Amino acid sequence: EEEERRRRAAEDDAPARALHDMMGGTLQQKRIIGQLEEQHVRQAWMDEIPPDQMTDEQKQALAVFDRRQAEIEREKASRLKTLTSELKKLKSEISDSIKQWDVKLRELLRQRLDVHREVCQQELLLIDLNRTAQRTRDHDRESAALTKDIERLSIEEHDKRKQLDRLKRDVDDARRHMDVIKA
Repeated sequence: EEEERRRRAAEDDAPARALHDMMGGTLQQKRIIGQLEEQHVRQAWMDEIPPDQMTDEQKQALAVFDRRQAEIEREKASRLKTLTSELKKLKSEISDSIKQWDVKLRELLRQRLDVHREVCQQELLLIDLNRTAQRTRDHDRESAALTKDIERLSIEEHDKRKQLDRLKRDVDDARRHMDVIKA
């Protein structure tokens, strides 16, 4: 079981897998081309001796060198083509990502503006409700003051009616008394 777990862990090496996914094996290929160039160095005699003065072994070594040099150049050209293609692909992906980002950003801005507009509308509603509540409180105070005035005036009227009734009785008593005196 332990060995199986280690084997699965080795297969699921996330950092190594990520490096391979991100780099696409370019580190290894770059190393291979670099090693080939390091191992394939043109020797001085290849430039110093004219081809017609070379021995058969030297001509054969020069031909092998030229074939290897051509192979390395083809490998470099292939690598350059692959990298150029990968660069175009990455630029396209970046461009698409930027476009998607812009779309998402515009959508978020629109949502932000919608929320801001809604908040402003709610604030205006609260202000209107506050004004209405203030007017209601003012009307209630005025109504209470008027009710007190009405009650006070009603009491005063009642008192005045009592006084008037007393005065009428006094006047009636005074007339009767005057009628008794006259008769």
